[in-house]
Amino acid sequence: MKSILRFVGILLVALGVWYFFIKDYNYRVTFTSKQSRSIVFDHLVNWHDGRPASDSIVSLVKKQPFHHVVQDYSFGDSIFQIEWKLKMLDPNTTKVIAQVKDEQNSLSQNLNVLFTNNHFKQKSISTVEKFGKGLLKNAENYRLSEVRDSIIPAQKCAFISVKCKTQEKASAMLKNIFYVMNYIKGNDEVELNGNPFLEVTQWDVEKDSIAFDFCFPINEMESYPELPSNVSIKKTEERKALKTIFNGNYRISDRAWYQLRDYADYNNIAVTNLPTEIFFNDPHEGTNSLEWVAEVFMPIQ
Repeated sequence: MKSILRFVGILLVALGVWYFFIKDYNYRVTFTSKQSRSIVFDHLVNWHDGRPASDSIVSLVKKQPFHHVVQDYSFGDSIFQIEWKLKMLDPNTTKVIAQVKDEQNSLSQNLNVLFTNNHFKQKSISTVEKFGKGLLKNAENYRLSEVRDSIIPAQKCAFISVKCKTQEKASAMLKNIFYVMNYIKGNDEVELNGNPFLEVTQWDVEKDSIAFDFCFPINEMESYPELPSNVSIKKTEERKALKTIFNGNYRISDRAWYQLRDYADYNNIAVTNLPTEIFFNDPHEGTNSLEWVAEVFMPIQ
């Protein structure tokens, strides 16, 4: 009996030491999202606690793309640090773990959360709930089809190369469409021969930046009229790829990139992480963006 009591005593002391002095958070909140891990990550690193970015109380401490984010939240005189961990359950389901720490009163909060429903505990829960509701609201703005094996067709195209932040993709296309279309419309022998598309040539997740070729299919010719300095012509290669159909504003069509990336990761498929998008609607027509269609491909290595 004494040995059992001694063991229990040692165990309780060890748990107490871990709980009060080793564990690096004061309160933990978890939930499951029916969105892919990479989509949750993207929403998280651009999250401002439901406020405009200019009035954000959230500052990024560090991130490990698609897995882990640490943020500081300023609530009046208090600073809470939240360590978010994202675990992929399947390509379309993510377990979100939020470990919250009161940076100024960590030791006392370890005791308080055991016995009281204090402001720290309430604020931790409400902050995570607000983020979860933001995810649900975000999901209302687009739809994604099931992922399938497909082929990206080879096409001759006139294109312009662009670099920008990932979130500026749509505005960058609008700013540069003029140059390519002026060349096509200004030369009668050059015919537009399909839907415009985008080929990503570089995707830097850490810096949230991309480089891409904005392409317009044209007829094949032995030679082409003189090109402006910023417009080029190439023939793309036919490639095997994963494919999904995106419905929504093309400004957020990178959601499809994340779904394809997570599908490949979950199924151990080596991909290039350089997606291609083919656009089937003109945003200037003013239709409901959920009716817009883009075929999105992730090339297989």
